[in-house]
Amino acid sequence: MRATSDVVLNGPVYADVPKPVLVPGPLRRPVAVLVAVAAATFVGLALRYAGTSTAGGIDTRVDAVVDPLGSAHMWLIRHTAAIGSPPSVVVLALVLSVTCLLLGRRRLALLAVVGPGLTGLCTTLLKPALGRTFEGWYAFPSGHTGGATSLGLVVALLLISLLRPGPR
Repeated sequence: MRATSDVVLNGPVYADVPKPVLVPGPLRRPVAVLVAVAAATFVGLALRYAGTSTAGGIDTRVDAVVDPLGSAHMWLIRHTAAIGSPPSVVVLALVLSVTCLLLGRRRLALLAVVGPGLTGLCTTLLKPALGRTFEGWYAFPSGHTGGATSLGLVVALLLISLLRPGPR
């Protein structure tokens, strides 16, 4: 690697330009804590709901909030759920990956494809192992939720890399 004072005949030296990172240094610890909390929550839910097919307390409370909204708001719920459907996740992951490449974020471009792909693989493999069903179909872990969440995380990381927020 050349020092910044080297004479370059074929172009400038970019040694002083920092490479974009997925998570800036000040945010690494909070992100690690968030990942640990998310993993513990998943394990807790998996232990609680494995092998069941009836609504739990959280499901019942969410239904109590959503049901009174009526059919006028159901289109929003259906379209929101469609973001996590496999065809939508594939298209959005590719669009997000190309966007990251155009913005010079190669690692995020890779994560935009690999993250949702691994999420889909994990949810597909874990569903039969956990055995939580809804109307005869495996329901946990949710592929729709996992797909939408994995895309949302890449969008958040892209925004963080572009906006470069301060330590807070």
